[in-house]
Amino acid sequence: MDRDYSGYVDSSYLDEQTRVLSAVKRRTYELMSIAAGSRVLDLGCGPGSDTLSLADLVGDSGQVFGVDFDPEMVQQANERAAAADLGGRVLRCRSTTTSSTRLEASDSSSIWPILSTDWPR
Repeated sequence: MDRDYSGYVDSSYLDEQTRVLSAVKRRTYELMSIAAGSRVLDLGCGPGSDTLSLADLVGDSGQVFGVDFDPEMVQQANERAAAADLGGRVLRCRSTTTSSTRLEASDSSSIWPILSTDWPR
């Protein structure tokens, strides 16, 4: 696949934005009532910068599922989740090239959607 994505940023930039915006993101998660036991869908998860932070919030009883169109970012997200030993908290991140992906929920509980985007430089 030719990587000519309009506005593409690398994982180091996304990690830096996560660090810079951590207080804002934390407050957003509080307002959404994301807590232990929550189930979260991280759309545009990139290298998992937010996905892993969300996994800490949802605890062992919650789940986070990351989706990104860039297979290299998804690979980094999966590697980071494995290195952080997040096992059952982070469902395998995956890439998709289709306009929609069906996510199977194990029960009828709510899934919070989080849209991760890069901020203008």
